[in-house]
Amino acid sequence: MIRFVFSKSLSFFLLFLPILIFGQSKYDKAFLKAETKFELGQYVEADDLLEKVKSKTDKKFGKDNPYTLKYLQAKAKYALAEGMTTNFENYLLQAIKLSAQVNSTTLHGHAEVLLEAGNLYSEFGNYVKSSALLIESREILKKSGTLTPWLQARIDLGLSECLKEQGYYNEALRLLTSEKSLFAGLIQKQATDKNSSVEIKSRLSLYARWLTTIADVHRKRGNLKSADSAFVTAATWIQRNIGQRTVEYGRNQLYFSDLLVENGLSPKSNFPKHAGYNDALLNVIETKKGSHMLAMRIYERYLRRLRTEGNNSKYNSILADYSKIVNDYFPKTSLYHVRKQLVQYTTEVENEEISGIVSSAMVMMAGNSNLPKQHWVAAEVYDYLFEISIYQKNFIGAENYIARLIEINSQL
Repeated sequence: MIRFVFSKSLSFFLLFLPILIFGQSKYDKAFLKAETKFELGQYVEADDLLEKVKSKTDKKFGKDNPYTLKYLQAKAKYALAEGMTTNFENYLLQAIKLSAQVNSTTLHGHAEVLLEAGNLYSEFGNYVKSSALLIESREILKKSGTLTPWLQARIDLGLSECLKEQGYYNEALRLLTSEKSLFAGLIQKQATDKNSSVEIKSRLSLYARWLTTIADVHRKRGNLKSADSAFVTAATWIQRNIGQRTVEYGRNQLYFSDLLVENGLSPKSNFPKHAGYNDALLNVIETKKGSHMLAMRIYERYLRRLRTEGNNSKYNSILADYSKIVNDYFPKTSLYHVRKQLVQYTTEVENEEISGIVSSAMVMMAGNSNLPKQHWVAAEVYDYLFEISIYQKNFIGAENYIARLIEINSQL
């Protein structure tokens, strides 16, 4: 168990003073190099670089040093991206515990750690834990008088996304629209302030995420016209202010495509402007690797759409690309291997090739330590098994699977 408690003594300050004056830039650059790989979607390479930085800082300063918290936060994020969910939670809980110790006198620092942890849990798919961490972060910032508009915007957006995924669409939309002036103010402020390019990009990205989340709430609550308009508005703004070959545009394009497919876009019809899984994938991998988290989600949606369209040659080509990425870029116990199998299962059932799939799916779920019992991938597996059971008129099995699905969703 990692323990690192800041002493208030002068001797401790003098011990680490050389780090603060001379060494920080050097190691920060090393962390930044790993983060650059991560942003590209090169997660294994990013993790390797991170371990090299950890080895150097441990050798120079000892295992308990000011870089340990930064290391744990990065390890949690990288593990999540690699589909190593067990490692993700272990590292994240260590980071939160360590932060509470080292930031005991600077509550603002701990609040930021909780905020980032909340966002990671949202990406993981546990919106109960995510919301709790975001709310705790907000309360700490309020009490310490350090809740800036930027931090408030990040927390409120995170909470809105949790509400959306939990089915509280009206509450999510109410929170999102109530912060319209706040988000608009951040964009206006960045145009007048002498902010760094990194901060400006962060603000633009957050505003794009806000626009897309509003559109996706309309989509999930079944308001087709409002969703369509909001997705086009978001896409137009992102294209003009951030660019088309970006994660922000690709994410909006993915959800817009989902809206159209869910509402009956004919397999023979083309996607309209700003939509389409093929275009979304191309836009993301223009600047990121195919192993990027968003690209992988687009691959999965695209494959299901190709099966629906009956485009078998294209399906086989994209499946081969997707499978190669999973096999080459992710550990063998990664959750992505379960996701790959799930994609193949769900496309096979559409072609009535379902013999032995139920038992195979159950073995798959039991055999991967990185598939938590309470996780959106597990929920998708049970949803799929429910559909198969209905198709086979196995109503007792269907009742069992839907009960498990409800149990999972109630925990998330």
